[in-house]
Formats: sequence, C-alpha cells, structure tokens
Amino acid sequence: RHAIAMAGDGQVDETEKMWIEKCQEYEDEVVALVVGFLLAQAVRFAAVGRFVNDHEAPTEVAGAFKMMACGGILVFLTMMSIFVRSGLKKCGKLVDRLMGVVTHVLGMTSAWCIMFGMKRWIVASLTVTLDSLMMAMVVMAMVDTGLAAIVVIALQQVVANFSVNAKVLRSVISSTSLVVGLSWEKTFHHAIHSMAHSGKLGDEVTRSEEHTSE
Repeated sequence: RHAIAMAGDGQVDETEKMWIEKCQEYEDEVVALVVGFLLAQAVRFAAVGRFVNDHEAPTEVAGAFKMMACGGILVFLTMMSIFVRSGLKKCGKLVDRLMGVVTHVLGMTSAWCIMFGMKRWIVASLTVTLDSLMMAMVVMAMVDTGLAAIVVIALQQVVANFSVNAKVLRSVISSTSLVVGLSWEKTFHHAIHSMAHSGKLGDEVTRSEEHTSE
C-alpha cells in the first residue's frame, strides 16, 4: 500500500492516507469475519456436541442457550476491548491496530454465536408451534432485527454520553449488521428451498410454457 501511494509524486497526500486507512479497516474486517466464524463453529460444536450443517433446519433446542450466553460474554468483552483500545492510543499504531483486530474478532464471533443460538432456539421451538419452518425463520429474522435496533440506540447513547469515538464502535456496528443480514439471508434461503421442493413452482412454469406454446 505504501509503495503504491508513493508511486508517481513520491508523497502520501490526504487522499492516499484515507485510502490506506480504509484498506486496513477492510483487511481487519475480513480477518475478523473468517476467524470469528471458525471460533463460533468451535463454540457451536462444544455446545451441541457435533458438527452442524449451516443450512440445516434445527429440530432441537439443545445448546442454543449456551451459544447465546457465550455470545453475550463476547459482547461484553468487545465493549471492554473498545475502552482498552481507547486507553492505548498513545502506545503506537501497531498496538492500536492489533487491539482493533482483537475487537473485530470478538465482535464477529459474538455475532455468529448469537445468530446460531437464536436460530436454534427460535426455529426449533416455533416450527412445531406454527407448523411452518418458513414462519419460524421469519420470526427469527424479525427478532434479530429488533435486537439490532436496540443495540444501535444503545450505541448512540454511548457516543453521546461518553468520550468514545464513533469510529471505535465500528466493530460492534459491523457485528450487528452481520446478524441482521445473515438472519434474513437464511430466511430467504429457506423460502427459495421450500418453493423449489414444493412442486408448485414447477407446475406454474409448466403451465406457463404450455400456454406460451399454444
């Protein structure tokens, strides 16, 4: 990055500094996303006792509360790491970036754990009650969205009442966005899967083709 920024005029201007900063942020988020997913898979294995296919519909609640409890602990650790990072600003850019990566990893891991736990708890509990996996998935996505809204409001209060830079809370915002996005992604995935295997979509396509040929 530095070599590219120095190419041409031999100087790093403000635009190139912003570019370098954004590159570092995206690198940290990619590392946190991958490492967080692997750590969450390890937590899910420990809670459930077996490897779980990420696309399977959960049929039992076992391990859900352990995953959500672990996610809650990681959220607390994420917030603590944010305040620790703020206090270590004077220790140099390397320490600041390492703390940033740690904060991102904790945040992403907490997001994965909470999402896995919520899916296992809500979907397994409501599928039988509502007699519809699709409706259970929609309820899960709506609950996750509501919790994300509460988190955003809480973060606004933190920024307003404490001397915390909004940029430092980026990891929490990214984690919250991850929970909401993946919850709805899984909901739409199950919707498409249900439509594809119901046979009704194929019948409609066949009738449409027959009508067109006529």
